[in-house]
Amino acid sequence: MSRVVRLLDTNIVVDVMRGYPPVLNWFSTMSAADFALPGYVVMELMAGCANKQEMQRVMKLVRQFTVYWPTDAECNGRLLIMRNYTSATT
Repeated sequence: MSRVVRLLDTNIVVDVMRGYPPVLNWFSTMSAADFALPGYVVMELMAGCANKQEMQRVMKLVRQFTVYWPTDAECNGRLLIMRNYTSATT
């Protein structure tokens, strides 16, 4: 049986970094190994850094996770799923 890895969105990672209690409570129920960061999320976090200290803080957090870069085929497959299951297309 394969292990499920959850991909974290930028908003969730920012909430973790800000210490937002509901997200921290949810996050604390799992292991960092249960999550991965899409490379695009890491890029967004880096782009949001105003100085070297913020960049160091972001990179310290990022090192706890696997960084995942989806393939073209995976991205295209997800687009098809979204197209087929969103209310805007029905």
